[in-house]
Amino acid sequence: MRNDLKRALWLALLCLLLTSCTFPAAAEDTVQLNEIMLSTATFEGGKAYEWVELYNPTGSAVSLSGWKLTWERKGKTQSYTFPANCRADKGGYFVLILTGMDQVEDTSKAHYAPIDVSRKGGTLSLYGADGALADQVTLDAQYGDISYGRVSDGEEWLYLAESSKGKANTDLGYPSRTRRADLSVSGGFYASAPELTAATEPGAEVRYTVDGKEPTAASPLFSEYSGLRTGVTTLRVRAFAEGKLPSETITQTYFVGVNRDVPVVSLVTDEKYLFSDKTGLLVPGSGKTANYYRDWEYPINVEYYNAEHKQEINQQASFRVTGATSRVYAQKAISLFARGALGASSFEFNPFPNREGYTEYKAITLRAGGTESYKTRFKDAMLTRLALGTGLFYQESVPCVVYINGQYWGQYNLRERINKDSLAAFEGITDEQTIHDVTIIKGRGEVSRGTLDEWTDLLRYMKRHDLRQEEYLNYVLERFDVDSYFTMVAFQVILGNGDIGNQRFYKFPGGKWKYVLYDLDAAMQNTKRTPFGYFLKSANSKNSLFYHEPFITLIKNDQMKEKFLTICSKILTEKYVKQDLLDQVDEWVSALEPLMEEQIARWKKSSPKSVDSWKYEVNAFKKVIRSRYKYVINYLTDYFKLDKEQKAFYFGQVLENNK
Repeated sequence: MRNDLKRALWLALLCLLLTSCTFPAAAEDTVQLNEIMLSTATFEGGKAYEWVELYNPTGSAVSLSGWKLTWERKGKTQSYTFPANCRADKGGYFVLILTGMDQVEDTSKAHYAPIDVSRKGGTLSLYGADGALADQVTLDAQYGDISYGRVSDGEEWLYLAESSKGKANTDLGYPSRTRRADLSVSGGFYASAPELTAATEPGAEVRYTVDGKEPTAASPLFSEYSGLRTGVTTLRVRAFAEGKLPSETITQTYFVGVNRDVPVVSLVTDEKYLFSDKTGLLVPGSGKTANYYRDWEYPINVEYYNAEHKQEINQQASFRVTGATSRVYAQKAISLFARGALGASSFEFNPFPNREGYTEYKAITLRAGGTESYKTRFKDAMLTRLALGTGLFYQESVPCVVYINGQYWGQYNLRERINKDSLAAFEGITDEQTIHDVTIIKGRGEVSRGTLDEWTDLLRYMKRHDLRQEEYLNYVLERFDVDSYFTMVAFQVILGNGDIGNQRFYKFPGGKWKYVLYDLDAAMQNTKRTPFGYFLKSANSKNSLFYHEPFITLIKNDQMKEKFLTICSKILTEKYVKQDLLDQVDEWVSALEPLMEEQIARWKKSSPKSVDSWKYEVNAFKKVIRSRYKYVINYLTDYFKLDKEQKAFYFGQVLENNK
């Protein structure tokens, strides 16, 4: 009797547990999770979003309205409820794009969820509109740019040989990945060719390429490699094992019998990303829009060797062609982006001596001189560096030479990029959400990041209120960093930038609008008033490539006028010491002169015509340096109607410094 009672109690408890637990429905009964990408390397316009694919195996369409997707990692859960316009068609696939911090509205073509997943793994759950658990999968750490899914839309979850977003999954999947193949000697500069071996896991075979392509199972065996030779060799190796994904690709560049006295950047990638009419970024292509004007972004391996030949970085990253007018030049600017899906999520190095304390960069640019490429090739880098110590962000620079797939690609200037991460590092901001929410505006209303709303409201206030009145001025100064702005204007006027439309400014949440000094290719060409007159247009003038309204509204206030003149005086006194500038020119000449003959031979249409022509441009630059400051003082004196005492007060030391 006692045993019967125990049995009845256990049965009752079991029934209670069964009725209180929720189990995923059978795969054939409802919509299910089918494929997941937690670390994508497909970038469009600088954006790359992860995604989840659902599959409907039922015999009819299923409305997903009210369904919910959750992501749980380390006890933290994010969720997304599907809106009314979501439906999984009969036997069809529904893709939900995961945008992380970005808020993107659903459209008729794609659906977005602000869920921030991690390639380190977590649990993904799908719930029906009634709250019942429809499907669930727990993922371990994921490989970059490799999806995890049901093989052939079945029950087994594996790493897929090829991702198939929005389509039936491949039949080929793997439970793990082959261990990488490590070369016995790293890339670098060698007097004679070192002998190489490659090691990986037992039973795996190592294959190689020397043409920039990633090795495949059809590539030659490394055991048959004949060895390095004199010159530059880009060697890529990859391991393959039965029943596993191929390993990541390892790339090393060997400079045998080659010597360089400046930093060297070696780029290695499949030539289809460079020269193919359909996909190549360095050619016009066959479409109406030239390939190099598109926002295509492709994988590339990046190595950086400092002037002492030490390899500081070697990693898979991505690249785009950047710049404006200079994109049509034969030698193009190339921007490099550290992408976690491809390798490390940052370039852990600091090639710039003036950026003390910096340890990493998310992106860097190889600039080929811009519109100055056929003149001095260093003017912008030198002049923007004058902003050092002023509180104004500028792009640091170091001259280097570049190789692509082992071929000499010319002299470049390695530069910082103007992006959220560089600006945050400059401002000392580390909070990820604050960095993400920065607003960056270029020229007159071109939004690089964020929206124009807050800026437009402030600009409208400036135009509609008399900033000579303290109340109105204070309202503006609480939101607008006038020191940053006047410093930018002062540099533009003093250096005579003829391409004044190149202005950028930014604002972090809770901060003020601040400016950047960049792109001074067209500066210091003559002694004309340029660009002072551009800032003096009416606040209501519509014919402008940049926002001149802040200057003309602020400068009516005597306090602001005095501040601007004081900043001009400080820059002219401390930064425009004629001999110092001439010495800086000579330093750049010393670095570039040994490279110019080879540069001109490689890029005749993107370089000066000859070394003598280059020296002529350098001397023309020096000539303007020797005299422009005097004209600038006269322009400022005339406009602000300064008497002799005021002129001496603001500019007397400048004239003394430059005798």
